[in-house]
Amino acid sequence: MPTPAPDTAIPELSKEQRSSDGVRKFLLTLEDGAKIESVLIPGPRRTTLCMSTQVGCAMGCSFCATGLMGFTRNLTPEEILGQYLFARQSLVTDPLEHEIGNLVYMGMGEPFLNFESVTRSLHTLRESYGFHSRIITVSTIGIPDRIVAFGHLFPTVRLAISLHHPSEVERSALVPANRRWPLSDVLEASREYQSITGRRLFFEYVLVSGVNDSEIHARTLGGLLADLDATVNLIPRHPDGRGDASAPSREAMDRFWRTLKASFGGHVTFRRSRGLDIDAACGQLATGRTGA
Repeated sequence: MPTPAPDTAIPELSKEQRSSDGVRKFLLTLEDGAKIESVLIPGPRRTTLCMSTQVGCAMGCSFCATGLMGFTRNLTPEEILGQYLFARQSLVTDPLEHEIGNLVYMGMGEPFLNFESVTRSLHTLRESYGFHSRIITVSTIGIPDRIVAFGHLFPTVRLAISLHHPSEVERSALVPANRRWPLSDVLEASREYQSITGRRLFFEYVLVSGVNDSEIHARTLGGLLADLDATVNLIPRHPDGRGDASAPSREAMDRFWRTLKASFGGHVTFRRSRGLDIDAACGQLATGRTGA
C-alpha cells in the first residue's frame, strides 16, 4: 500500500455498487461534504480506475448525466489522489482483481478546467506512486491552449479529446463549449500537440441515433482527421436519465465504423460499454442518481 502524499486524505465511502460485469462504482464523500464518483473496472490483465476532477461539470454536453448536475467546484490535487488511494485500499478486499495499472481522468468534470490540480496530481502519481511505467489517459472536451501546454508538460501521458460531431454548428448543439473553443481550433491544437510529443492521439465520439451517426458524418470526420496519427473510439450513447436520445442500431454503428475506417485510414474501435446496470459507463456519472 503506497504512503499518502502530505495532506492527502482518503475520502469516505458513502455507497458502493457492483455491476453484473464486475465494475465497481464508488460514491465518495469529501471533507466538506461534497460527493463525487469514481469507477473501478477489472480487466484480464490489469484494473482500470476512472477518476473525477470536479464536483459536477460546467460543460453541459447534451448526452452526459454529469452535465445535468451543474458545476460545484474543482477538486484539489489531494482529492484526486485520494480516489486512487481509496481504490487501492478497496482492492485488498477483492483478491480476484489486479493491481491498478491504468488510470483514466474520465470521470466527473472537465480536467483541463482544473488544470493545476490535474497536473499536480499527475506529477505525484508518476514520481511517488510509480506511474511512469503504467498507463495514464486524460480526457478533455478540447481546450486548445491547454492541449498544447499539456503536450509540453506530459509528452508520455495519453490524451483523449472528445469530438462527437464533425460540424461546428451541430457540435455546438451537442457540446456547448464548442462555441468558445471551436472544433477547428481544437484540431489545430491537436496537430501542434502531435508535433510536440510525436504520440498518437485518441478521439472520443459518442454515437447518437439520427444526430451524428450517418455515413456523411463518418466521411466528414475521416477527412478532418486524415492528417493525424490517431485512434477514434466510438461509444454508443448511454442512458443518462433524460430519455430524449438513444444509441444507433448495431447495423448503423457498423456502417459508421466501415465508412470512417475507409475515409480516415487510421484506427477505429468501439468502446466496450461496462457498468451500464449501475450507471457507471461513459456519460452516466451523477451523484444524485447514485444516492447516499
